[in-house]
Amino acid sequence: MRIKRIKLGRYSLIVVALLIAAVAGSYAIADFQGDRESDEVASARHTFECLDPEIVDTEVSKTEAIKVVEKIGYEPNNPEFVLIRDYTRNKTYWLIDWVKEENSLFFEVDAFTGEILRVFDSSTYQSKPEEVSLENASEIARKKIEEIGEFPAQAGEPSVERLEEKDGEVFYRIFWEQKIEGIPVDRGFMSVTIDPAGNIRYFSKYWQNITIDTKPKITEEEAIEIAGQKAPLIDLPELLRERIDLAENVYADLVIKKPFHPLDKDEPLYGEYSLIWEVIFENVEGGLEPTVSFVALSMDAHSGELVGMDYTM
Repeated sequence: MRIKRIKLGRYSLIVVALLIAAVAGSYAIADFQGDRESDEVASARHTFECLDPEIVDTEVSKTEAIKVVEKIGYEPNNPEFVLIRDYTRNKTYWLIDWVKEENSLFFEVDAFTGEILRVFDSSTYQSKPEEVSLENASEIARKKIEEIGEFPAQAGEPSVERLEEKDGEVFYRIFWEQKIEGIPVDRGFMSVTIDPAGNIRYFSKYWQNITIDTKPKITEEEAIEIAGQKAPLIDLPELLRERIDLAENVYADLVIKKPFHPLDKDEPLYGEYSLIWEVIFENVEGGLEPTVSFVALSMDAHSGELVGMDYTM
C-alpha cells in the first residue's frame, strides 16, 4: 500500500477552508483528510477531497494548467498546486495559488477540459477612469468572461449588484443562474466581480454539462402528498421529525439537482443530477428578526420516489 502525503500551502489551506465553509450548511459534511492512506481516489461520503496527481489520471496536467493561466495574461510566480475533486459542484480541478507583491491570487482550472472555473485576484490595480456602471456592468462582464473562456449559450439575463466596501472601494457583482428550459440547476451558476475599471477581481463558473428530461410525470400537489406519506417512515433525529410534524409552510420547488444523502451512510453523499420536486417543510421562529429552518425531501419528479433530503441546522 502506498502512502501519499499531499502538501497544502498557506494560501491553499485558506482556499480549502473557504470550500468547507461553502458547503457547511449541510448537516453531514464528511471529515477532510489531507493524508491519503490508500490508492482509492474517491470517497463517496466526502463533499470534496484532495487527490494525488501521481495516482489520479487527468486530461490536463499541472503544467498545462499553468499555460491556461498564462494565456490570459497572468504570470504565476512559484505557484503551489492541489488537485481537488469537488462532489458538490461536480468538478475535478487544479487549484493554483501564488503571491504577487503581498497579494494572493488563485485559479481553479478544470483538470479534464482546461476550462477556468474560478479566479481570485486581490492585487491593487492603478486607478483608471470609471468605465463600469449598473447599466453596462453585465455587458462588460460578459466580454471579460469571453476573454478567459467560453460564455454559456444558454445563459439568460443576470442579476447585477453594486457593492461598496467600508473603505469606499466599489465593485460590481454579476450573477447568472443556470436553468434548463426554465428549471434552475442546483449548484449551476456563473458569477463575476469586477472593479470600476473592468478588472476581474473574482470569477466563478460551475455550469453543469447535463442532459435531462425536464417534463415531470407527477404534479407539485402529488409530490407534496407522497412526501407527507413517506416522511413518517424515515428514521430521523427528533429535531428533524418535529420540524416536519410542526411545519408552518409546506411547498415544493421543481429543480434539477444531485440528491443529497446526509443520513444514509450506505449511499454516496450525492447522487446523479435528476429532475426533483424539492418538498420543503418550513418553520419560522422569532419576532422582528425571524429565523427560517426547514427539512427538504427530494422526490423524483418522474417516479415519485424519495431519493434524498436536506435540512438546516
